[in-house]
Amino acid sequence: MSRCVLFLTLAIALFVPIVAHAVPESLGRGEQVASGVRRWTTKITRADGSTTLWIYLPDPLPADKLPCVFVAPAGSPLVVGNDLGEGAEPEHIPYAQAGMAVVAYSISGGVPDNPDNRTFEEGARVYMKNHAGLTDSKAAIDYAVANLKEIDSARLYTAGHSSAGTLALLTAEFDPRIAACLSYAGVPDIIAFQSRDGINALDEQIDGFRAFLQRASPITNVAKLKCPIFLFHADDDSVVNTAAIDVFYDALRKTNDNVTYIKVPSGDHYQSMIDEGIPKGIAWLKGLNK
Repeated sequence: MSRCVLFLTLAIALFVPIVAHAVPESLGRGEQVASGVRRWTTKITRADGSTTLWIYLPDPLPADKLPCVFVAPAGSPLVVGNDLGEGAEPEHIPYAQAGMAVVAYSISGGVPDNPDNRTFEEGARVYMKNHAGLTDSKAAIDYAVANLKEIDSARLYTAGHSSAGTLALLTAEFDPRIAACLSYAGVPDIIAFQSRDGINALDEQIDGFRAFLQRASPITNVAKLKCPIFLFHADDDSVVNTAAIDVFYDALRKTNDNVTYIKVPSGDHYQSMIDEGIPKGIAWLKGLNK
């Protein structure tokens, strides 16, 4: 082997690992969290708060630019925010293993487990101030478009389960950059989902809170959902009832002719999403580009 060829071979070997992931160098090499998937963690600091991001990329990267899926953490009662935490990875990793970028983001106004009334009220105030997570989803999308050179800005998708499915729909309603939305057992009407006493109590403590929840309900702005929509639900869901999703689907079909609604008979609220919802959602996303 000539010196020139040897130098070129060594140069390629040295530089490929560096350019294989073009995430900002300040984030380092990330960590391998599953077969073929690396993750980076960063925080966006704003004047009025912050949003934590978990960024997943396939490893190695495909040659072409990647679609990017934005996912908020599930498990919020839809009156306060939620932080990223252990156990969320099964809702993120499958997209990356299917060849997509994933940006998971926290929702402002998160509270600890079993908070006292004052802490819960403060979380609700922050959640309202940040428009039920729309501030966070916008921050996540802004960051990804500006900093992740791997992604295709024409293929930005929002996805989520349960309360995160609600925010996925809300984000698709108000951010025109979203090209498709997947909601797994998302709550379409927050007012109907909550207890009357709970909403009354918060509305007494926080001026305009009931009206805010109405505005944050995807059913209120259903006509704004113009991108392709994927809805998933299990008939035996013990948290979100089928009738609520059916009503939303019927309303959505009046203004959007690109809606897929998949119902399965069992699996309850969570396991149905893991076992059937996400795999079907990934297949649906891949079908959009054919």
